[in-house]
Formats: sequence, C-alpha cells, structure tokens
Amino acid sequence: MRTRLIAFYFVSSSGLFACGSTVDGGQGVGNVASPSGTGTTPTGSPSTPTTTTSGALPPGGIDLGGGVADPANAAPVDLANGGLEMLRSGACGQWQAKTNALPAVLQIVLDTSGSMGMAPQNNGMRGAATKWASTVPALTSAINTLSDTAALGLLFYPGGSSSASALTCVATDNILPIVALGPAGSAARMTFTSAIQATRPSGNTPTHDAYHFALGALQMTTLQGQRFMLLMTDGQPTVDLGCISLQGKRGQPSTPPNTAAIVAEVAAAKAAGVGTFVVGVPGSETERTWLSQAATAGGTATPGCSDNGPTYCHFDMTTVPDFAAGLTAALGAIAGKVASCDYPVPTPPAGQTADPNKVNIVYTPAGVAANAAIIPRNDAPGCTEGWQYNAGNTGITLCSQTCATIKADTSPQVEVFGGCATVQSVLK
Repeated sequence: MRTRLIAFYFVSSSGLFACGSTVDGGQGVGNVASPSGTGTTPTGSPSTPTTTTSGALPPGGIDLGGGVADPANAAPVDLANGGLEMLRSGACGQWQAKTNALPAVLQIVLDTSGSMGMAPQNNGMRGAATKWASTVPALTSAINTLSDTAALGLLFYPGGSSSASALTCVATDNILPIVALGPAGSAARMTFTSAIQATRPSGNTPTHDAYHFALGALQMTTLQGQRFMLLMTDGQPTVDLGCISLQGKRGQPSTPPNTAAIVAEVAAAKAAGVGTFVVGVPGSETERTWLSQAATAGGTATPGCSDNGPTYCHFDMTTVPDFAAGLTAALGAIAGKVASCDYPVPTPPAGQTADPNKVNIVYTPAGVAANAAIIPRNDAPGCTEGWQYNAGNTGITLCSQTCATIKADTSPQVEVFGGCATVQSVLK
C-alpha cells in the first residue's frame, strides 16, 4: 500500500498548530502540537479567487515561480523564493490543520451461479481451471491491496438457500456487511477471504435482485467515503427484479431478461453518488452490450470504449487469452481506481475560522521538493485538472486528471495551505 499524505497548513499569530492524523502510518509534517478545544467550521461561500497562470506541473498545476497575489497583504507571496516556507511559517496564514483522504466504500455483487463452476470456453481455454477457481485468488489479491481505511461488503448471488432471506431468489441473510477492512491480517480481511474460499458455485442468476439489494445495503451504511458497487457476472440473468423466474427448458431464459432495468438502476445509483464497476466473465459474450452500458451509466467506462464494441466499456474478460491473469489485472485496476481523491475540510482550532477563498493546494511528486507545484482551483463542471469544493463547501475534490496523476504517484505529498488568496486557473 502507498502512503498518501495530505495536510492543511494554516498559521495563527500565536504560533503553528496542527490537527488530525497522518495517512497509513506516515509521519506528520513538522514537529507541532495540537491545540485543545473545539474549532468552528469553515464559513462563507467561495467566490472567484485571484487568477494566476503559468506552466502546468502536474496536469492543472502551476509552476511555483509565478507567485501568488494576496490582496490581504501588501506584496505577493513569491513561492519560488522561499514562498512555500512562508506559507508554512505564516506569512499570510491563519491556522494549520491536517486531514486525510476519505476512504472508499466498496460493495461487491458476485455471481456464483452454477456456470461459474465451469471452465472458460473461449480462446482455446478448454480444460483450464474453472472460472470460480480463477476468481478466488484474483479477488482475494484485489481485496488485500485495498487501503486500511477502505470499507468492504460482499454479496454472493444467488448465495445458496435460506429461509431467513428477504428474497426467495437471493440468500440476502448471507451478505457480508460493510465494515472497515483495517490493516493486513485483520479479522475483517480474514472474514472476507474465508467466505470467498468457502463458497461453491450453484443456482441461477438473479442479477437485478442481487444488485438492488446490495445497493440498498450500501446506501444504508453510516461509513463515510466514496461509494462504489462492483458487479461481476458470467452470463445472462435468468431472473428479473422481484425474483420473477425467466427459466425455460434446461435452465435457459424463455423470456428475455429486462437488462435495461438494471442499467437504469445503475444510472440512478450514479446520480445518487454511487459509481458501479462491471466485470464480464467468460460466458457473458452475448451480454456485452448491456454490461458495457452499465459501466457507462455507472461512471466507470474505460477510455476510448464503445457500448457497441469491439472495445466495450466494462472490464470484458471474454476475449482475454488468460482469464486468471486478466481477472487479476482487472480487479487490481478497480482496487486502484477506488482510492479516494476527496478530502474533508478540517475543523479549525478553537476561535478560528477557515476562509474558503484563501486555500491553496500544493502537490509534490514523489516527495521531491524541487518539483512542487500549485494545483489551482477549477470550478468548471466536470473538471479534469485542478480541484474544487463540493456542493456543501465542506470538502475538496481533485479533478479527474489531477486525481489520476496523484493516484499513479508512488509516494505523493499533497499539502493544502490556508490564509493566502486561492490560485485559480483560467477556464477556457
């Protein structure tokens, strides 16, 4: 796991303060003490900040040689000539605090119908290990790469039979509830690993009921963080929502499943702030269009894809030459994507307030100070570079490309300074 440090830097006239804790056991910045007492939350609405432009470092970043004009001070803060240290030491600061990225909350909906107990039939893979035998280590490995702060839930479907289930077609009482994973070797991680290893494929494919129930459980959790669903299936649904069986002879659907309804629910979940990843296992060849549409609706479409193929927008395992390796790579990629780029605005010390128009973010790639760059605020809808406040002005979200850049960094350092007028890129 990578150490990701984010710190809010502010300085009061009475000295340097720090609040909060470091990420993944990393060391804090500076040898500072945390004040006692209850702070006040940020007030005011962010207005258009001072505009400063220069070269981009990283995407959306501004070269520190440009300087930042602060109308509250007689002279600009020159970030190239010790200005960064000036921010840290309080040249135009008010108070300092520290915050961590919001964790990911991931709900997995896993098809364990009878066909998952068969070997993949594509690309000459006859005689290979069963799809389930390849899924067990791939999924376990992906879970192990999730951050200590991540939370996870898991629903196998149909999941066997149980008289206590809320649905007749899904063993809902066998769901593994969403919990924080904790460090390597934790009881929570062991519970998920043991459940995956003990599961045996059987039964039909009630995909919509499983997704609907698992989504409801995710929406009910009180755990904070970015929320995601992961749907993994190897074929056509044989049951429509409400446990309406579609099976005809030999277990095949006699009536086409209403997959459009599944895509619609995925889209509604996205509108409510829940993204959905989709993995199509060998056997889902005929289902690739709606699985791709679900990934698109869920906000997780892969770059350059098309719902009409041949490069579909979900993680399509039906054409990979090695299913086990392909699934391991796909699930690993998903684990990386759920790493958060959302940060709460920290609570100020007692008697202090945060001005949302005097916040600046500095990114130091791989911790190399010489490459430090300001990431400007960007209020454009659907921004790709920079950062912006959330709707309630209580948190900061990195824009998509800036987020991707920082996620790809092996040891990123992201610092947020308060007290100097916010730098904002010129929107084109």
